[in-house]
Amino acid sequence: MEKPRLITHRDGLAWLCKPAGWNTHPTAEGGMDVVTWLDTQGKLLKGMRPAHRLDKPTSGVLVVGRRNARSRVASAFEAGHCKKTYQALVYGRVQPIGQIEQPVAGKDAVTQVRLMGVYKVEGGCVSLLELTPQTGRKHQLRVHLHGIRHPIVGDARYQRNLGITDPSAPKRLWLHAAALSIAGSDAVRAPLPSELGEHLELLRQNPA
Repeated sequence: MEKPRLITHRDGLAWLCKPAGWNTHPTAEGGMDVVTWLDTQGKLLKGMRPAHRLDKPTSGVLVVGRRNARSRVASAFEAGHCKKTYQALVYGRVQPIGQIEQPVAGKDAVTQVRLMGVYKVEGGCVSLLELTPQTGRKHQLRVHLHGIRHPIVGDARYQRNLGITDPSAPKRLWLHAAALSIAGSDAVRAPLPSELGEHLELLRQNPA
């Protein structure tokens, strides 16, 4: 299976591309995790720890760092000074709604939504979205998209029977953390992994 990949590093921080299927931290259930992997790496990464988290089925940019640098990132996240951008493929034709405001676990949650494309599949269509969460609730994007009846393709937890299928879709959650900017710095980007990129190229042959 694919392993995490270093994108760049500076000032005690390193930006990784985390593959889908990897936990950010060790769990009681076991499986591959970024923390354990970091401690098998060379001097640059060994001993670093994640400054935030990505869900196990989500791929994309993950920041790790030494203690002091990591605390600066955590403070920036808490103050709302970090911008995360995701790409997601969802079932159905999403209208240009602009923003989803819906509580998650009883807390206010806001996600900005930009429609990037709509493609034909069996029984209907799927929509490619760019998502920018304004808050950081657990599973926020997955919950919000399920709530507007456009669940993410491959989401085994938050799903709906909409009668739409795509046999060519990869067997994973179609959600990728594409870019991260901390406190106004230039965004660090992670390209779509091959399984998502190849699938998107197939979809683009059938615009809706």
